Amino acid sequence: MAQHFHPLSIREVTRETADCISVEFDVLPDLRDAFSYVAGQYITLRAEVGDRELRRSYSLCSAPHESKWRVAIKRVDDGQFSQWAHALMRAGDTIDVLPPDGHFRYLPDASRARKVLLLASGSGITPIFSILKTILETERDSQVTLVYGNRRVKDIVFKEAIEDLRDAHLTRFQLHHTLSG
Repeated sequence: MAQHFHPLSIREVTRETADCISVEFDVLPDLRDAFSYVAGQYITLRAEVGDRELRRSYSLCSAPHESKWRVAIKRVDDGQFSQWAHALMRAGDTIDVLPPDGHFRYLPDASRARKVLLLASGSGITPIFSILKTILETERDSQVTLVYGNRRVKDIVFKEAIEDLRDAHLTRFQLHHTLSG
């Protein structure tokens, strides 16, 4: 089935680190079926930047049970889309978005007690964060360990939110930060 872009309003833009923002989209009720997703999937954004149409795919960092659609965009020095997003994306703006897609996903099973190891570094945390929240919410008997590498503490995307999850699930979630710089 061919997918097509839908204009979505930006609900919120949040500064996560000096070079990373998260963007939450407002998906109206009539599009919720088309935008249903599984933890780990991504969405594709389309924008006119100057005289060019740019498309970039970003993993959803929200989890399906949250009924939110949020991505993180790390600013890249030569990244036309990321530079534009950081400079100009604001709440209330509209951008074209393709429904979720992708085969990197986590299918939860509430009847199983799993031991899950998640590995991430830098902005690669985005699909992993969705998976982490999904496991903790839907698999009440599963245990999760996250090893998350970054250069410095100030570079840790979603630091407070991840630590809040750890504090809320002390017996089920172990967090290990590794710093290289």
